[in-house]
Amino acid sequence: MKPMNLVQKWDEQQRKRDTHHAILNMLIQQIEAVEKIFENHQDKVMSPANYNVCAGLIQQLKAHTYATFNDGGNASPIIPDGHKPMQIRIIHD
Repeated sequence: MKPMNLVQKWDEQQRKRDTHHAILNMLIQQIEAVEKIFENHQDKVMSPANYNVCAGLIQQLKAHTYATFNDGGNASPIIPDGHKPMQIRIIHD
């Protein structure tokens, strides 16, 4: 039986995780950009009911986006308001 190169295997898994987190982070940032557009233009809202529906959809989108790219399909952990998501840097060899 041939021994595995553990460092190579770990690097491969780490690259997959980094790519996975980068994709998730990009999606969350885009969703947050849409959320900020809504928040910055609250004074122009004509239908508060529809505004609230959109706000709920954005929250659901955040949770389901996280769950889509999570191994177990678990929903997003609760992130307090005003907390910035962790920025992930991908370093390629």
